[in-house]
Amino acid sequence: MSSIFNQNSDFHKHFKSNKLEKSDAPPKKTSKTPEPKPSKKQEAPAPAQSQESYILDLRNPKNHKNKKTSKLKTPNQTEKSSHSDLLSKINAKASWKTHLWTLSKASLIFLVTIIALNFDAFYQIWEFRVQQFLNLETENPLEELASQNLNPSIVSAPTLKIPPLDIEIIPPGNRIILPRLGKNVPIVGVAEEKLLLRDWTGLENDIQGALRNGVVHYPGTPQPNQSGNFVLTGHSSYFPWDPGRFKDVFAVLHNVVVGDEILVYHDMQKYRYKVEESFTITPDQISVLGDSGDNRLTLITCTPIGTNLKRLIVVAKPV
Repeated sequence: MSSIFNQNSDFHKHFKSNKLEKSDAPPKKTSKTPEPKPSKKQEAPAPAQSQESYILDLRNPKNHKNKKTSKLKTPNQTEKSSHSDLLSKINAKASWKTHLWTLSKASLIFLVTIIALNFDAFYQIWEFRVQQFLNLETENPLEELASQNLNPSIVSAPTLKIPPLDIEIIPPGNRIILPRLGKNVPIVGVAEEKLLLRDWTGLENDIQGALRNGVVHYPGTPQPNQSGNFVLTGHSSYFPWDPGRFKDVFAVLHNVVVGDEILVYHDMQKYRYKVEESFTITPDQISVLGDSGDNRLTLITCTPIGTNLKRLIVVAKPV
């Protein structure tokens, strides 16, 4: 037996023949071959979930790229959007109701505050209207005073045949009487010194101080025994903590009607006036203080109750 290390042995011959057969065979593929590319006619469609629509924005010349407009909405997304729209509507409605409720509460608080601060004035107004609504007849001695010139308490004795005396009781001081409203108020004068000096702040302070004691004869206007426009001003309401008994003396002045009689006592003389008209003006319309070419009585107060937004004017002419 020949040695396997001998090159001429059968082992070496067989080994060389196998080696030649392997070298002649084509090389085996060790890596995966790439898949053939599909032709243009057989392009594989993209998955349905990744499909997106594109549009070219031609309105903006700076942007010519394809822009993604919107994705296809799934049923879940559609349901979510409907829920969000419903929630937004509910929130908007709730916000509107909240604002309305807040405004209502603020208005109620403001109204209650105004009524509380001016309770006496509102009480007079409600009392007067209730009496008118129920047709309650109350004894008003001021109406008798306006309608009679003679003193009914003095009667002549039939045996002595003494004629009745033409005597009328004149109240002391200067006063204004509104019989139908049941008002009998003193008239207070104010010095004209501040008016001549054009010290408007000082004049206003003097008037406000005098209003605590009655209605004020506006300085610079004539007296009842003089020709011209006799002007009186009074409070319709004022701060409850302010001193004085006449803070709401003209609270029911807006209830006067054309034809009502007004009496003025000045220097122990009686003057009769009859209401001609009533109207409202703004505070800057001061022409009502001027001379109108005739004799008249002008009453002024603030309106509405609890404010000084406007002025209520009542004009009466001598009878």
